[in-house]
Amino acid sequence: MRKKARNEKKQTEKAQKSKEQGLWEATDFKTDHYNWMEMFREEEFAQVNLDKNSSRIQILRHFLTDEFLKDVFDFYGPERFTYIDHDSLSTINHGSFSLPLTILYLSVYVLISAHHVVPQRVRENKHALRDQIKNNLDYLKEINSEVYMYSYYLIEKYFSMYNIPHEMFQKLSLNFQSALSGLGRTVCGDEKLLHFTGDSKVVLNIVTKPDSIGIWYYEVVVILPNGTPFLIYLRMRISIPNEDMAVKVIDIIKDWGGIVLRFDKWKSILVFDSYYMVEAGRQWLNENELYYLASFKQMNFRDIVDQLKSLCPHGASKAGQYAAIYRNDSTELAVKYVENSKECYCRFNLSNCFRPVPVRRPYMNVIFGYDHYKEMFPHCDKFNKNLHGRMHPHRTGSGKQPGEEGHANTMAMGSIFMNTFTLYEYLNNIPSTGRGSMHFEDHGVALAQELFQLYVELQEEQKHFVVIEF
Repeated sequence: MRKKARNEKKQTEKAQKSKEQGLWEATDFKTDHYNWMEMFREEEFAQVNLDKNSSRIQILRHFLTDEFLKDVFDFYGPERFTYIDHDSLSTINHGSFSLPLTILYLSVYVLISAHHVVPQRVRENKHALRDQIKNNLDYLKEINSEVYMYSYYLIEKYFSMYNIPHEMFQKLSLNFQSALSGLGRTVCGDEKLLHFTGDSKVVLNIVTKPDSIGIWYYEVVVILPNGTPFLIYLRMRISIPNEDMAVKVIDIIKDWGGIVLRFDKWKSILVFDSYYMVEAGRQWLNENELYYLASFKQMNFRDIVDQLKSLCPHGASKAGQYAAIYRNDSTELAVKYVENSKECYCRFNLSNCFRPVPVRRPYMNVIFGYDHYKEMFPHCDKFNKNLHGRMHPHRTGSGKQPGEEGHANTMAMGSIFMNTFTLYEYLNNIPSTGRGSMHFEDHGVALAQELFQLYVELQEEQKHFVVIEF
C-alpha cells in the first residue's frame, strides 16, 4: 500500500511539473546576453521630493506630523492616560492630546536613544530609565531655564503610555513614501527579527537569525543617490498558532508590489529572498506586469529545477559553474549557480526583468540574475545593521504597556530616526561614512535640541493657557 501511495504521489508531481515543459530554452551567457530596462542616471536611485538643506526636525515632522501624533493618542483613548497619584486617579492633560508634551517627550526619547546608555541589570539599577529621563530633562532645562517644563514623573508616565502601535505602521509607511517622488531601480523586501523574550504570542524562535528569538518585522527599503538605504515599509508579523491570525507570504508580496504600482512599475525591480518566492506570488507579479528578482527554494519550484537539469545536463555540477534557462512568453530567467566556496552551495534565482540583447563587452563573464541579485539584495541587511545599537535601550514592558507594544514602538522610533538622519545627510551633502561623516549620537543630540526649541515655541504660543498635568 505504501509503495502504491508513493507511486501515485510521483505521478501527481510529474503531471504538475509538465506545465513548464516546452516553455523554457537553455541559454549560455558566453554567447547570450541580457539587459534590463534602460533609465536615466537620476532614475537609478530613489528621488527625494524634500527641499535641499532641510533640517532634521523638518524631515522628522514630515514623518511625525501633528495629525499622526494625535492619531497615536486617539488610538488608545483618554482612559489610557490615567494613573494613580497620591492615592487618587489622575489623567494627563484631562485626557486631551498635548502637542507640547509630546514634543518634549520626543526630545527626551531621542536623547536616550542617541546616548544609548545600556542599563545595568535590574537588581543593580531598578530605575535606569527614570534616571536617564531626569538627566536629559535637566540637560534641556539648561538650554532654557525659563520655559515651563513638565515634571520628571509625568514624562516617565508618558514613556509607558504613548507608543506608536503596530496598527499604525501602514500610515507611518505612507509618510515615509511621501518623501519620495520615485523609488529608483531597486526596491528590496526582507525582514528584521528584533530581539524580544517577553510574554507574547507573536514571539518567534528562528535559530538562523542573529537575534534568534524575537518579533518579526517586514521591511522594504530603497536606495538613495548617496548609496544609503531608506525604509519605506514596516509591518509587524502577526501569526498566532491555533488562531485565525496569520500573515501569508502572498499578502506581503501584494503589499510590496502595491508600493511599486503607486509609483512607476516600469522603473523598479522588486528584490526578495526565497522565503517570499512562491508560485502564487510569481503569478501575481507577472499578472500585474511587475519586475522581480528573487532567489527560490527547490521545493517550491521543482518543475523549474527539473527544466534546468534536463535542458542543461552538463551545467552547474562544480564550483563556479552555472545552468540557465529562459522563457520568452513571460521573459523569465532561471539560474542555478554553484558558489565558489568550501561548501559549494547551489543558489537558484528567478527573475522577469531581463531581455535578450546583442553581445556587449561590459557584460562579459556576468552570471545574469545571480550577480545582480547578490548586489541588490543586501540593502535591507545594511539598514538593519545601521539600526543596531541605535534604538531605545530600555525594557519595553511595564504597567499598562505590554512588552510587544513597547517593542513595536522601539522598532518604529528607531526606523524614524534612522530615516531622518539618512535623508538629512543626503539633502545636506554629508558623507555617510569616512571623513566629514557624523555619528548617530551627534545627530540625535542636534535633533533633540531642535525638538526642544519647537517645544519652547509651542509654550510661548500657549503662554496664557493653563497647562494641566493632573
